[in-house]
Amino acid sequence: MTTLTTDSRVFADSIWDGERMLKYWKQLKNIMIKGLSSATFDRWYSLRAKGRPVDENRNSATLAVTASLFALLMIFLIALAQSRQSIDKYVSGRSLIKAPDEHALVWHIAGQGEISRADLATMVIPEEVTLQIRVPAGLAAPLVESTSPPVLVLPALFFKTAKVTVNGRFVRQFLEGERIVLPLPLGGSQIPGGMLDIEIQLHKQPKAKPPLMPVGLPDLSKAEQSMLVMPFSEYKDLNEFASADRIGRGDYVGFVGRMIMAVFALVLFLVVDASPESLGLALFMGFEAIAMSFKFDWLPGIEKGLVSNFCFQMGDLFRIYFALQLARIAPKSTKWWFIFGVPLSLLYGYVRVEEKRLGWTFPAEIPNIRDIIAGGTGVVVCARAATILVGRKLPWRVAALSVAAVGFFEQIVDPLGQYLPFISRNELFTELVDILQPISAWLLAFSAFINISSLETRVKALSGSEVRAQSIEREMELGKSVQATFLRIPEIPLPVMIDCHHEAAVYVAGDMYFIDWNLHSQQLTVILSDLTGHGVQAALKASATNVIAQTLWSGGSVVQDRRRDRLVRFDGQVQSFLNRLGGDEEMNTMLGLEFDVKTGAIEIFRSNFPMPLLLTRSSGGVEGEEKTIWTIAPVILPNRKLSAMRLERGSFLLIATDGFFTTSQQVAHLVRFLRQNLNADAPAETASEIKELVLQFSGFQKTPLPDDRTLIVLGVAA
Repeated sequence: MTTLTTDSRVFADSIWDGERMLKYWKQLKNIMIKGLSSATFDRWYSLRAKGRPVDENRNSATLAVTASLFALLMIFLIALAQSRQSIDKYVSGRSLIKAPDEHALVWHIAGQGEISRADLATMVIPEEVTLQIRVPAGLAAPLVESTSPPVLVLPALFFKTAKVTVNGRFVRQFLEGERIVLPLPLGGSQIPGGMLDIEIQLHKQPKAKPPLMPVGLPDLSKAEQSMLVMPFSEYKDLNEFASADRIGRGDYVGFVGRMIMAVFALVLFLVVDASPESLGLALFMGFEAIAMSFKFDWLPGIEKGLVSNFCFQMGDLFRIYFALQLARIAPKSTKWWFIFGVPLSLLYGYVRVEEKRLGWTFPAEIPNIRDIIAGGTGVVVCARAATILVGRKLPWRVAALSVAAVGFFEQIVDPLGQYLPFISRNELFTELVDILQPISAWLLAFSAFINISSLETRVKALSGSEVRAQSIEREMELGKSVQATFLRIPEIPLPVMIDCHHEAAVYVAGDMYFIDWNLHSQQLTVILSDLTGHGVQAALKASATNVIAQTLWSGGSVVQDRRRDRLVRFDGQVQSFLNRLGGDEEMNTMLGLEFDVKTGAIEIFRSNFPMPLLLTRSSGGVEGEEKTIWTIAPVILPNRKLSAMRLERGSFLLIATDGFFTTSQQVAHLVRFLRQNLNADAPAETASEIKELVLQFSGFQKTPLPDDRTLIVLGVAA
């Protein structure tokens, strides 16, 4: 019974686990479908387009990195071109590569006896032949400082197959003339007789050729015709160098081609196109090219394995960045890519250097996993973005994304073949790899070039726009200068003081002030007008109202008994002018005053305008410790009616458009600010000092409005 119950519970748990996994799979499927939807891509594109200026691509960080990569690659290419290092020169510079004395090494042909090195390279022998050679078992003794196992590298031989035995024990079979490499014992003294008897059973191709390559053959270097002893790690590096050398001295087709393409991508970003796609292309190609260049060991004094693996991983990270930028679904900034990528890649480089010492095998799988992730991401986002854009009349974008998807696909193919042997044995798969592998990087570069294929048209359009913009800017500057001639303050004698602050939202303003001083009557006229709108159309209206004011206040030619109603008549004429312009009904907004300096009396007229502020001072405190007390309050004025007030000595009147006096709450905060500062003995003897104090109010600085702003301070010296 217990057994049945336990089995039932296990069965129920397994069903529950299966249902839970199915539920998770459905949730993951829904997330993927939603994440790859057209609406999601559009939303990502919109968010990306909201990048701040500081996140633009050509900033100090990206310029520093790309310029450094460019400089390193150029130094490498120059050094490579200058040195034109041969394999023999490479071998002579490697202290751990030793060449035994070949005079002490004697070759034999089984059944025929001893044969010289020269005869072995010239005589014609049967297709089936067995070569024998005896070498000291202690050849590895000079390599004790190396941690890599020592190997014996035989001279290049000509064969179809070669079966090798050492001291009667089969080692392995070699194919198609590959270099025969045999392990050497670390303790040579423990080998009986202290010698290694090497036997090589050669099966040659039908054409009769000698088994050993002739000395002096131009296609082979001395190092390839000699017997060498070295650590296995050195042999791998030598083999890579020889492969690069064989593909074409002077141009290094493929390898140096990648270097040049990386340099071109870096120059493209640095000089021509600062788009995020060009940045991504420059970074991933630059990092990968630097990693590849370290196979030549051209920068001494550094751990090339660490730097090479670091650069390979950074290259793959920026492949993903390149894909996301090509699809335009990620922020353009590279800040976080470097913040997370650099320490992660340093850790990976360190692990790859130490993996043998630590006995780890998993780090060797990281590049394959990384390729699958980077390539898969590129294929998915580029292919999906291309399908979304098909119906949006963007053929060049679709073409670029499609080409990039093919380029990213190659990055998945090779590692998949390693994990799925049945695929790698397929002829179609092998042919696909052979086609895509050499051109994948070119396809990714080509996709970025397609994106900027219309660069000339864009430059012409931008140049035309810039010329037009500069022309408009010159016209606006001229308009600003013309408007400034209208907005001027005449010379006014003390005790009257006046100062103005005028700030246009865009070059020219709809705010207009008019100030007139009549020396004969000792009368000051001040008008501040705020016309609806901004820019040119508002400035034209403001200029017209200034002309109206100039007409009404023309000095002594105006009859004295008509002066009392000039403010009212000005308001009426401006309103009539605005009505004649047509369009939406527009109310005149202005405040005007006429100040009689002899009596201190002011006639003031307000039309739909903010209330002015009156700043007056008085003395207070106990006898002997008197201090100045400031009173700041709005002057309450009726709308569109003449009013009268007085301006005593030592007092100031603040008049401002709604660009400053936006809300009653803001005005209340300003009053509190002025009262605190003035009662704390802030400088307040002149109109200029009062103006500067007002402009220090943080309420204006924190929330500047996109509006014309004008402030006039009128005062009478104490």
